[in-house]
Amino acid sequence: MSARVDIHPLKGTKMKITHKKYDGHSLIIVQGIVDKSTDSAINEIILNTPAQEKSLLWIDCSDIKQIIRVNKSLSDFINYLLHLKNEGVQVLLYGLDNNTKRMLKLLKLDKSFGQAATLDDAYLTLSHTLTDASPRQNSVQQVEAFHIPAKATADGNKAVS
Repeated sequence: MSARVDIHPLKGTKMKITHKKYDGHSLIIVQGIVDKSTDSAINEIILNTPAQEKSLLWIDCSDIKQIIRVNKSLSDFINYLLHLKNEGVQVLLYGLDNNTKRMLKLLKLDKSFGQAATLDDAYLTLSHTLTDASPRQNSVQQVEAFHIPAKATADGNKAVS
């Protein structure tokens, strides 16, 4: 499923960017402390993504306090994410604590960015998205639409055919 994986540990930072290609999607996973100096590395990957590929950006927010401290404020971080979203990048935040989730909801930003509890959950979301979009899945749904319902027995239970 993955055509290419590039890992970009950035010197002088505590951040790692992993870039993967999946079925017409360009997946960028950012782990560690995201700060203004690393925005250019993320932007470069996004700019080098072919137009026909959908850009997905997943950001590890498990250490959100450090991200906010390094960015001077949460608003700088959110503004950057909103800018990326306006550029057509699908942003997913994972590892959010409950306070940050509540804050995003209060700011009415909870629907602006995808959310996942862990990186594994984010991959499951991507897997479901790709499966739902594949022609094979559509044919399975069509077969299920023609499934013959089980017959009811005299006692009301369903009989297995």
